Amino acid sequence: MFGKKTQKMADDIEASPQSTTVDSPTGENESSVGRQTSRRCTVIAQNTLFTGNIDIEGDIHVYGKVQGNITLKDGVLYVMREGFIEGEFTSPGIVINGHVSGTCVGESIEIHEHGEMEGIVRGVAFSIRPGGCFVGKSERLTAKQETQSQRVVEMKKNSSEKTEEKTAEEAAVLSIV
Repeated sequence: MFGKKTQKMADDIEASPQSTTVDSPTGENESSVGRQTSRRCTVIAQNTLFTGNIDIEGDIHVYGKVQGNITLKDGVLYVMREGFIEGEFTSPGIVINGHVSGTCVGESIEIHEHGEMEGIVRGVAFSIRPGGCFVGKSERLTAKQETQSQRVVEMKKNSSEKTEEKTAEEAAVLSIV
């Protein structure tokens, strides 16, 4: 019943359908047995003070203290229970279970049981779990608002419009005198 594996059992395990190959970005075949696709994750450890701006791709887990601006292009910002962030931060997903002070911009923002947020929240979806605390102002963003703010372009005036303005100003000055 609890005997050693036989060679036949070992061959059966190796030939199981779980063992597949996938092409890697370099063009080589790699075995994916027990392998999961992982995303880049940055960790600010407990008892660490980071001062400055962070601009990265992937997830970030903050256990320590960050003073500055954080921008994530793709990923989730996790402020863990002992974590503290002071500044402006932008991320597609934000999960707050620590203390945050500043401006928070994201598609999905969650304040968990031990989370505290003070400041401005701008997001598409915003939720606070029982026990979480939010003091400040919240603004709802839509995809339409985000694209409109990026498309605003200042237009230059034509020379004919400038001459019309000058003649109108000169006429106003002459009428005063």
